[in-house]
Amino acid sequence: MHIGAYWYGYATDVNGAKKEAQTFLKVISGKQFDLPVYYDAEESKLFRTGKANVSAVVTAFIREMEKNGYFAGLYMSRWYLMNYTTDEVQRSFALWVAEYNSECRYNGAGRTGIWQFSSKQRIPGINGDTDGDVIYIDYPSVIKRKHFNGY
Repeated sequence: MHIGAYWYGYATDVNGAKKEAQTFLKVISGKQFDLPVYYDAEESKLFRTGKANVSAVVTAFIREMEKNGYFAGLYMSRWYLMNYTTDEVQRSFALWVAEYNSECRYNGAGRTGIWQFSSKQRIPGINGDTDGDVIYIDYPSVIKRKHFNGY
């Protein structure tokens, strides 16, 4: 099983995003991940700050992670991704797109690396619902080859 991690963001400005990244770095220190580490942007208070600020916050968090040797990306629902991030953000980072549908319809500037199609998957041996995802990019090979995420 491949392992990644994500940080649920509450920051509404660049300084807050950098502080959250520093805390996340402490939490995951000493661990290896063969999938990217993601910034999970879902908070409505962030989206109320507008597209330019959302993009700056996301970029600040991800760049902080990258400076510390991590392959980092953005987790966001398709609608918010298309309406609250710039094309540059969509092109620059690994994208994990949440869209509960029969197909991923994200067609922005970036390429979807992971598509979350459900939050109600059932897996034998696990009590309750789990997320269902499709991974399109061989992140483990890239991450290990380039020595990211503790490798």
